[in-house]
Amino acid sequence: MRTFRDHDRERYSDQIRSAKSTKLPRIAPDRVRTPLRISERGAVALIGREQELARIDAAIAGPTAGAIVLRGPAGVGKTRLAREAARKAGGAAHWVVATESVATIPFGAVAALLPERADAVAHRHDLLSAAASALRDAGGELPPLVVVDDAHLLDPGSAALVLHLAVSRVASLVVTVRDGTAAPDAITALWKDGHAECADLHLLTPAEAATLAETLLGGPCESRFLAWAWARTEGNALFATELLHGLRESGALARDHGLWQLADPDVAVPAGLAELLRTRISELDGAAQRLLELVAVAEPFERALAAELGGADALDELERLALVTTVRDGRRLLLRLSHPLYGDLLRARQSPGRRADLVGQLAAAVAQTGARREADVLRVVEWRLEIGLPVSADALLAAANIGLRNFDHALARRLAQLACEQGGGLEAALAWARSATATGAFEEVELALAPFDGAHDDPLVEAEAIRLRSSALQWGLRQGDAALELLDAAQERWPGDAWRARIQALRIAVLADRGEMSAAVRVGREALATAGLPPGLRREITAQLAFSLHLDGFPDESRELIDAIVDFETPDSVDWRLLWPWLVTRLRGAAAFAETDAQLHALRDAAAGNMALSGLVALSLGTTAWYQGRMRTGMRWLGEAVSSYDDADPRAMRPAALLMLARCAFMVGEHETAREAAAEARRASSGRPLEWIEIVPVSFANVLEALAEGRIAEARRLALDSSRACRTVPVHEAELLHLALRIGALPSPIAQRLDAIATAASSDQFHLFAIHARALASGDGAALARVSAEFERAGELLLAAEAGEHAAEALRQAGALDRAASAAARSAALLEACEGARLPFTHPPGTVLDELTRREREVAGLVAAGYANAAIGERLVISVRTVEVHVLRACRKLGVRDRHALAELIR
Repeated sequence: MRTFRDHDRERYSDQIRSAKSTKLPRIAPDRVRTPLRISERGAVALIGREQELARIDAAIAGPTAGAIVLRGPAGVGKTRLAREAARKAGGAAHWVVATESVATIPFGAVAALLPERADAVAHRHDLLSAAASALRDAGGELPPLVVVDDAHLLDPGSAALVLHLAVSRVASLVVTVRDGTAAPDAITALWKDGHAECADLHLLTPAEAATLAETLLGGPCESRFLAWAWARTEGNALFATELLHGLRESGALARDHGLWQLADPDVAVPAGLAELLRTRISELDGAAQRLLELVAVAEPFERALAAELGGADALDELERLALVTTVRDGRRLLLRLSHPLYGDLLRARQSPGRRADLVGQLAAAVAQTGARREADVLRVVEWRLEIGLPVSADALLAAANIGLRNFDHALARRLAQLACEQGGGLEAALAWARSATATGAFEEVELALAPFDGAHDDPLVEAEAIRLRSSALQWGLRQGDAALELLDAAQERWPGDAWRARIQALRIAVLADRGEMSAAVRVGREALATAGLPPGLRREITAQLAFSLHLDGFPDESRELIDAIVDFETPDSVDWRLLWPWLVTRLRGAAAFAETDAQLHALRDAAAGNMALSGLVALSLGTTAWYQGRMRTGMRWLGEAVSSYDDADPRAMRPAALLMLARCAFMVGEHETAREAAAEARRASSGRPLEWIEIVPVSFANVLEALAEGRIAEARRLALDSSRACRTVPVHEAELLHLALRIGALPSPIAQRLDAIATAASSDQFHLFAIHARALASGDGAALARVSAEFERAGELLLAAEAGEHAAEALRQAGALDRAASAAARSAALLEACEGARLPFTHPPGTVLDELTRREREVAGLVAAGYANAAIGERLVISVRTVEVHVLRACRKLGVRDRHALAELIR
């Protein structure tokens, strides 16, 4: 694991907030690695250049010659853009390539444009005219095209010819010039005197760089990796392309949970890219080289301190070579490397001894200045620990708290634990517990806080300790009984109703997580009735009560409560503890989906750097995408959530994210991805009961896996068993009953149970599920079409497509063929919006699949999942010949010719 260094966190605060204080996970070697196929470098260099291409085309197209200058920094893609413009123009372009070496020869760069007897021309102006005439004579109906690359390196004669061609309009010109570099006056006259348009090329924005990376890699990339890559290349297309190719060649990239990520964050600058940077660094003398290395370790570095440590002459040399830049931060001047890749290259070249020498000098120098800034306090502590120098408990605790504020929980945990070992007391123990919770080290919470049980003299501090301990017991260690015992013991520890209400707020969360919704609602109502509650505590209780009410089947009251306390108009001031209760009240309804997605995207920036909260936002976006039927979008966000939870998972949500990812993958036919995600979730959850958030996705994953393998009867049984296990959580029971209905379980008993749930609760969704069940039971095609329309109105397009297919089948059975065709067409259109989702649920009871025996359905399902006969025989422990017989019988019963047609029908 490696955190973004200070110079990365601060340098790009506006552009890459998502990279702020971010860590890139080291992908475990047993995770799936997809071989990387990377596109050709030139094929993607034009990303973000559509407008520039249009400007070039407008300038040089047509019967009249025109000219345009492409100006920008090195690596921005000027040459590639000029090449593409020449390709689009058609015909043969005349290329002029300027270099420093050729510039020593008069007219050397444009030698190919000169007439054969150029040496016989007496005067330079005549030579320019002769070259222009030769070009004109060699052209056709359209003016010839001349492309001049790196025109700032032209010798004066060659530059004069380029200007002459532009002024005389003999040829169309595309000229590239490096920004910030002195160019011949004839070249600057092109745009200054109006002889050519000038297009300034910008560096790639983070969004454009992300498109570049995902195009190169052929798939979506993890957002932290994209931010990391952009921070190191600053939007330079050449550097970005070289970096990605270098990562590919070193094997440092892997596809994990559907996203390209760094398999090893401790990667060196790739050799090809290092070669582009090394020349300028190698020109330095000893003093300047050492100062540059100090800046690489310590940036942002106070300029005055840098001059003191390295000498004014060395600093002047670095600035002359543009290796460092000075920026103002308030009243201070800070020194930074001119490009972050210089820092990566320099740090990689330092030997352990050299680095220890530099770090020791820096730690002493910064400490002598007083280390007033938080970043300086943290760096001095880290540096002293790195080289084995002693650090006091107070300094360790101060640094740990800074780490917590910067969301660097792994660092905070290490420093707080060291502070505890040196007698840091309760404050150090609280810092250790907070950071251990954030990083999923729940067993350490008790180690840190249990020694101080009952020894607090402040009820708010005591409440915080109890919150951390009960959360670790319930969400991390799955010891709900122990969590409730802890809360029982704390109930009367302090006098007053406010204290008891604070403990009850924690109790509501534990009860809801255990699935005891009625008890959670009762405790929540009692606590909320307490007079004189502090505003923050009242919000917390209200949020927990709203959450419990939603799961208990009262969405309207739940939403009313949560809307009264949550304001996401200003994302930076959001109380993140309210996010998940707020989300669950908005998982139904098209208008709610649109509003919710917009607000969640706005919240992503506010969550920057906090991996636990970034994970929760990504999980929320993936959840809303699932309900809308946008399966690929769901996979993208859920993969982001899993990656975020690798670093910080205070509520042990990672298994739930994996299970949600699995069900999305099953729905788009990526069965192997789905099985791997589900298996990883099971490994992570082994030995503990399921959390409420895991129950529905794990049931879906199990059911979908059974369906994919043809175990239809078992899939129905799994869905029904799961629904019965959720009797205390009506929302879950209703959703799982509806799942059983969709895969062909008998609809009548399901309708009866759904009616009972809907009567006891107050949920339109429960009533719609019940109507769906009754319509399936009676084969009422018109009612099923109305159900489909209601699901579509609610924004749940996959459910609408399924119900529409059910309607089409019922209408066909009733002989209403025109209406059946209309329903089928609408179902297909809805399914088209579901990003590749398939309909494994479109065979209600009584359809042709039920004509197969259990074994024939199993074999047919495995055929549809892509298994060969030998693999099916091995899986079901039957001979290959028996498999062939079952396939033949299934084909005959279903009226299809071969296994391919059988697979299509099942899918």
